[in-house]
Amino acid sequence: MGACQVKSKLKSEQKQRLEKRKKLLYSKSILNGTVKNYTFESQQTIKTEQTQQKEQVSSILISTQNFNKVYTMLNQYKPILVGEDKILTIQHNINAQVRHARFIERSPENDSWIETFLKQNLNHPNIIRVYEYFSSEKDFHILIQEQILGISLCEYIKPSEQIKECLAAQLIVQILQAIQYLHQNNIIHGRISQNSFFFAQENNFTKLKLVDYKDIYLRPELNLNSIIFIPPELITFIQEEKFSKEGDIWACGILAYIILNSASPYSKCKTIQSMQNQIMRGTLFFESTSFDKISSAGKNFIKKMLARLLTQRPTIQQALNDPWITQNAIPKKINTKDTINKLSQFKQANKLQFHLMIHMINVFFSQTFSQLINTFNEFDVNKDGRVNMEEMMVAYKVLGTGDEAKDEVKQIFEKLDTDGSGDIDFYEFVIAVTDRQALFTIQNLQLTFQTLNISRNGRLTDQELSYALQIPIETIQEYLPKTHISKNGKVTLDLKSFKEFMLELL
Repeated sequence: MGACQVKSKLKSEQKQRLEKRKKLLYSKSILNGTVKNYTFESQQTIKTEQTQQKEQVSSILISTQNFNKVYTMLNQYKPILVGEDKILTIQHNINAQVRHARFIERSPENDSWIETFLKQNLNHPNIIRVYEYFSSEKDFHILIQEQILGISLCEYIKPSEQIKECLAAQLIVQILQAIQYLHQNNIIHGRISQNSFFFAQENNFTKLKLVDYKDIYLRPELNLNSIIFIPPELITFIQEEKFSKEGDIWACGILAYIILNSASPYSKCKTIQSMQNQIMRGTLFFESTSFDKISSAGKNFIKKMLARLLTQRPTIQQALNDPWITQNAIPKKINTKDTINKLSQFKQANKLQFHLMIHMINVFFSQTFSQLINTFNEFDVNKDGRVNMEEMMVAYKVLGTGDEAKDEVKQIFEKLDTDGSGDIDFYEFVIAVTDRQALFTIQNLQLTFQTLNISRNGRLTDQELSYALQIPIETIQEYLPKTHISKNGKVTLDLKSFKEFMLELL
């Protein structure tokens, strides 16, 4: 059977499975009552489900407004086609920020994955940021995401040009950290490839972003270029669509091989069958001239990641701690002393101020989010996404603060640990270390008020705040001054009062 026939057969089989999956998703959705247009009520249902477990900080603004009243299309940019989706460049009508709008056709399958995606609330510096979701369009879901200006990792890697080992390590670290974040949130990617990652900026090849979040939920068809990322233990189960964390680690190992070698380990295979056979054997070749220039530590790193037996592969954390990574991908040192001073001196925010600050940071400080993550990671020693007392004590002892450290750390936790978990999560940390003078400018406060005030009547209501921030109305009424709550229990907040409420935190 020739290569074209193999690809045609595989495509036909996958198409049949896709149709079956669509019917299954649709029937499940009907049974569960999840096929719906995203009305205000349905989004409140989502939030209710979340708050039953733990009140989460939503980084995605859910909007019922008319999309065209909030954003303007920028026609000087060409539309980007991603599968069946169209991405357009847009500008916010109030704060003038330029972003991308992804238009996704409504269907039972798309309805299902988007509902799941909104619940999972992904937020990581190496994953493309989704800021807003519009439910008002009849035929499309609209996701507002950050504007990615750079090229894909696939376009960046050229057979004739070898990437320096230190830069390769830095790129691999970012790939591993993005996938680690997914795994920490019980998400398996399952379709990692060179096209999963794009550079955030044009002509700046240092910052990678995972952009194919849709593929996590609707795995695309395999082809000769993507099948190389399927591990040996799953290669015979392609039709059953089995996925695992170890499979993602294998895929990261293949990416590491390609980044260092500028070619696939199976580049000589011309058919899917021959590629499957070679993957099954677990054969790796380091014979190219590119690998002659790679250190033995770099080759050993790849061999560990691409161990044929999944039990012999490292975890992502072990891969990040590999000597080759730690020696080559040296992060910039953070000013820990300055951060500790901010943690010690910050003024505590109530729950409503906390959520408003997070909303403003997402809007106005999105470009510095990576720096905030790096600062947090300096304290998060075990990389579990939280900072405990022991980790905070380590930071204090490094500065030689001695016996005073224990009492000071205890005071910090009393102010920062808003959910009473015993740890400080990322958002609690960010609230403390953010430069509030820079955040709470008159212009930023005015723009925030205008964005939240959907009715455009100059008065914020508890319903508008609840919907935009995805928090219960009871929380808003509890933490706003009583002077802003009428006798019938309704909240009204004008611009002046809103400014005063936020400027209390300075």
